[in-house]
Amino acid sequence: MKRIKRIAPILLMLLLAFLCSGVVSAKAKTPAKPASIEFREAGIKSVSFKWSSVRGASGYAIFQYNAANATYKQIATTKQTSYTVTGLEPDLTATFRVKSFVKSGGQVVYSKFSDAVSGVPYSKDAVTGSSSNKKTVNLNSTKDVHGTYYKATVKRDIKAQNLTTGKTITLKKGTQIVAFSRTNQPTLGAYKKNQKIKVQGSALTYTDFYYNNKIDYTTAAKESYVNRKGYSSKTNYLIWVNFYTCKVSLFKGSARNWKLVNTWPCVVGRFETPSVKGLYRVQLKTTSYATYGGYGLRFHYSTKYQKGNWIHRRLGSPMGYPASHGCIRMNPESLKVVYDSCPVDTTVLNY
Repeated sequence: MKRIKRIAPILLMLLLAFLCSGVVSAKAKTPAKPASIEFREAGIKSVSFKWSSVRGASGYAIFQYNAANATYKQIATTKQTSYTVTGLEPDLTATFRVKSFVKSGGQVVYSKFSDAVSGVPYSKDAVTGSSSNKKTVNLNSTKDVHGTYYKATVKRDIKAQNLTTGKTITLKKGTQIVAFSRTNQPTLGAYKKNQKIKVQGSALTYTDFYYNNKIDYTTAAKESYVNRKGYSSKTNYLIWVNFYTCKVSLFKGSARNWKLVNTWPCVVGRFETPSVKGLYRVQLKTTSYATYGGYGLRFHYSTKYQKGNWIHRRLGSPMGYPASHGCIRMNPESLKVVYDSCPVDTTVLNY
């Protein structure tokens, strides 16, 4: 008994020294995931978003979605509760998620993913004008390739720059224009058919897509666009859905060497339920009921909503209009050509 009493203090001291040395440390508690994540604004090749702070978090990790392999990759960390991602591809949807993390005793413990947030960055041309510095707008051009334009109404009397005349003008409340991007920042637009203006996006109410199904880009313009952008595919085919002309183009070849096979009219998502923008790939080919009894190619799937976006046959609506819930609809004959030509993993460009 006396021996035990003599040893006890020694054992206690050794235990305290062991704990203080950091050899044994309690595992850091997993932090809560960031909540209330929301889009702030789009900029030139950039997207900004914010979220609620997480108590006890050491910082936040930013992840960007890669449609090519359907995974999220960490691109940055921050101690703030907002972030701006730069260097993005203009006019293509960029999607992000955030994790909070805690650093303790040399450990880094991450939370679960936040909900996803998306935005569409725009190009410098949408604010400063094209590289050709044209002072007028030709909405019927078959050479100037672009994506979605928007119908917009001026909320209140505002000043705008008329780049055609070089003068500052007043746009009255209720004036309707065509905006080249949907943003709260300055944007270019078309006024009185062919006049180019620069206007504050926050002063506009965006009401619908502006599309022109009566035109089609020239073969040279289409091939130049996809090759100049360097789009690649894991197969010998590339599908391009253009929202402005409401047409599907099929290319064969490889990166920077695409040749146009054919172009067909299609139906794209309406303003209230727009088709997703960005680069995707064919995930699944089927003739199941999900594609309304015809050929179908799925290029996007949302685990959150448990549904996907397809290229499938028309459902009675005429071709060449924004009328779907997000899927791309084609005539059965042209759809079969795309279905037979394009294997799984074919790149789908929605622009």
